Amino acid sequence: MENIKYQQLSQGEEVKVFPSELAVARFLGAVIGTGDIDRFKKFIRVDREAKCRDGDPEAFFPDKGGETKYAKEMCGECPVREDCLDLAMEGGEEFGVWGDLSPKERKKLTKTENNQEEDGLKQAS
Repeated sequence: MENIKYQQLSQGEEVKVFPSELAVARFLGAVIGTGDIDRFKKFIRVDREAKCRDGDPEAFFPDKGGETKYAKEMCGECPVREDCLDLAMEGGEEFGVWGDLSPKERKKLTKTENNQEEDGLKQAS
């Protein structure tokens, strides 16, 4: 088992993390770089609790147009599906199945959300 380390975050709060988690979180500089504690905790929770940890990684990153059924079934039963999707959407993840959505589905969702925001701005003016 990996040694547990404590990472001091910009707001003075210490969070217990494994070295591998810290390395991944550092890679996602937006998580720690902004000092966003809630996003950092969400990332760690997804990393620890996601059902895909026990699945075939290749199933979550199929070739373009490849089968996503296995990944989506696993996502559908995952306790952190919504957090996973939030992180993928916030981070602009372009590849793989995240939170039960393929890249094409996430792109469509983003367009729908952007259109709704534009409609709201037009109505407000």
